[in-house]
Amino acid sequence: MHRLWRALLAATLTAAGLTLVAPTVPASAGIDTQTLGGRYSGSNINFRVYSSRATRIAVYVYAAATGAQEKASYVLTKGTGDVWAVTVSTATLQAAGVTGTVYYGYRAWGPNWPYSASWTKGSSTGFVSTWTPPATGSTRTSCCWTRTPAR
Repeated sequence: MHRLWRALLAATLTAAGLTLVAPTVPASAGIDTQTLGGRYSGSNINFRVYSSRATRIAVYVYAAATGAQEKASYVLTKGTGDVWAVTVSTATLQAAGVTGTVYYGYRAWGPNWPYSASWTKGSSTGFVSTWTPPATGSTRTSCCWTRTPAR
């Protein structure tokens, strides 16, 4: 069946003055070339996130998707290309009480909210200012900035 479709496509292209040429290099996409996110690798999980402006990033690990406190947190180290990373062994996660699916979230500090050792969840310790979006016509949502059309 595949050969029939290929022959039909080739005939149609030839009739249109075109030819079917096989690619010499396989197609590839530049999606996630830095392997960002949480990735299982043997007996470790690598947590990686990109930020050019952060001054500190931590990953918080949970045993449940919602409604639970973190079981552990780990500070990431800034590496080349503004990619922050930390590797945690699965044994360490299991010892912390994470034995099944690993749920995680990143928390970042930067110029508008420098890290303070006395910071706790829910406090505004260290807060300097609300970040102003670079483009006009942007609106702050609960998680990100959304571009709104000019009126």
